[in-house]
Amino acid sequence: MNSLPCIVVLYNPDDGTCVWQKLTNQTIERTRGGEGKGFFVKVPLNQVFLDAASNEKLLAFTSLPEHIVNYNFLLSQKKFMQIIQNGGVVKLHSSEWVNKSCGRGDTELIVDDGNGVEKYAYPYWFPHTPYTMVFPRLFPWADFAADEDFFEDEDKECWQDYNCFYDKKEDKWLVVGDSFEEFRKKLNPMRSINHSGEVAEYMMILSLNDLGRAFLAVDEFVSKNQPYSDVRPRIGVEIIYEKDKIK
Repeated sequence: MNSLPCIVVLYNPDDGTCVWQKLTNQTIERTRGGEGKGFFVKVPLNQVFLDAASNEKLLAFTSLPEHIVNYNFLLSQKKFMQIIQNGGVVKLHSSEWVNKSCGRGDTELIVDDGNGVEKYAYPYWFPHTPYTMVFPRLFPWADFAADEDFFEDEDKECWQDYNCFYDKKEDKWLVVGDSFEEFRKKLNPMRSINHSGEVAEYMMILSLNDLGRAFLAVDEFVSKNQPYSDVRPRIGVEIIYEKDKIK
């Protein structure tokens, strides 16, 4: 038996509809009243694929163990981790409507693998949750650092307000506190530009954290043929398979 839920989908090219059925011990039947060697599945014509009723049923099938769900989530973002590992650049650009409790905003990854730049949208809203808390959950394998080029003007203006004095006679700014470089080191790496008190705009560069590096190491290991794979008890597997078939 497969640990993952399996379904069969039948497509009608004449009207573009699809019907489906879940594959289980209950829906898969033997031919000839249970005595035949073949198998068949009855697919209800009223069980339309991806309509409102079917969506609810299909989502109910995804009750996988938590560790499988988490691994699959990381696997879906493996491409971005590998690009960073290979020297590419992955940036997170997001605009958060800070006065909206519905979590309205736009989020995308800007990915440069050395051969070109692609953008990947994350069209989700995150109600009642600041985006500074959302990002580590959405990309748990990453550390975040502000894109200093993007924040250059904003950081310089803030630095002048707190660490400089404008000398009208000399017509220039005089540093009375931290240097610009020292000031930037003290800033929050997950900062944003405030647009009229309504939108917080983020631009961050992602790097691999301990989880990201460990995941790539584990994924590389489990993806390769290991020495012990050729000495597994194949007879035992066949016996188990025959027992399952009898059931």
